[in-house]
Amino acid sequence: MAFPDPESLSADDRRAVLAAIRALSSRLAAELRRAAGAACEGAVALTPREIEILGWVEQGLTNADIATLCGRSIRTVHKHLENVFAKLNVENRGAAVRKWRELRA
Repeated sequence: MAFPDPESLSADDRRAVLAAIRALSSRLAAELRRAAGAACEGAVALTPREIEILGWVEQGLTNADIATLCGRSIRTVHKHLENVFAKLNVENRGAAVRKWRELRA
């Protein structure tokens, strides 16, 4: 399919084309999110950093120890753990470690 040279289009036509592209992009993005959600249903999607931090928690390290090892602030480590707790649907470090071990088994 040949596309016209954008310079040959009027300003109104260019705006209409851009609007159509944005609409298609939004629909495509929504469809991709839906498909990814369906494919991962029931799975826990932790980030690599969350997995690393949870691994250190599993080893018994404190947030301060983990922050030092990872070169992050204690607050950042705490925030990563909050995200882990939410994703695993648990309320504390011990429960997070137990759930993570179950999921890996």
